[in-house]
Amino acid sequence: MLHFKHETEPISDTKEVTETIHYLYEDNPPAANDVKHSVTFTKTGTKDLVTGKENSKWSAVQTFPEVVSPVIPSYTPTQSKIAPISVDHTSNDIDKTVIYTANKQQATLRFYDDSSKKFIDFAKDLTVTGSSNSPILFTIPKSYDFSNYNFVAVNKGDNPTQTTDSLSGTTLNDVTYGKFDTDNTTDQYFIAHFTHKISPVNENKPISEKAVLYAENGPRKDNIFKTF
Repeated sequence: MLHFKHETEPISDTKEVTETIHYLYEDNPPAANDVKHSVTFTKTGTKDLVTGKENSKWSAVQTFPEVVSPVIPSYTPTQSKIAPISVDHTSNDIDKTVIYTANKQQATLRFYDDSSKKFIDFAKDLTVTGSSNSPILFTIPKSYDFSNYNFVAVNKGDNPTQTTDSLSGTTLNDVTYGKFDTDNTTDQYFIAHFTHKISPVNENKPISEKAVLYAENGPRKDNIFKTF
């Protein structure tokens, strides 16, 4: 009786699994470079050339490390970190996205009377909020009547005596305030400067001159009035 033994051949295979983390701003531009990690699994064993059956084994489970999201000033990520993830040779590639949302910033506009050296009582401070790098826009209430004032300029800062950093604009409504900054610790301030309008005063007051006429060596003859 003849006995036969199945021939076998060694087999091997590999599988790569990749983790990709994207960092984006709300409107989709990249906020930071992607982070990529890859692990490779290896299969080793033999294959029965008669039956085609394999006797093999894949390498052990591997774990992607924890990834801390980058710190971007004035922005908050949807996830402060990506937790460790364990994968094996059956796992699909992993794709994660962290979105950065701009923090809210605050700006205040104040109104200063340079003639009286004080802030204008009827024009209370205006405060607006917005995201970093978005435009700063103030709406002046109609009740703020500056008709008796001359507009001078709007300056950055909260000190009315410092007037070197002026914004463009020849009227209050024309001023461009720029954008909200990225400083989470300090609010932005602006001061609108005004002076009093001065109107010339013209007043006429009549002046009369009275002359009494006398006849020579005699009684009063007449009165003469002259107005200037």
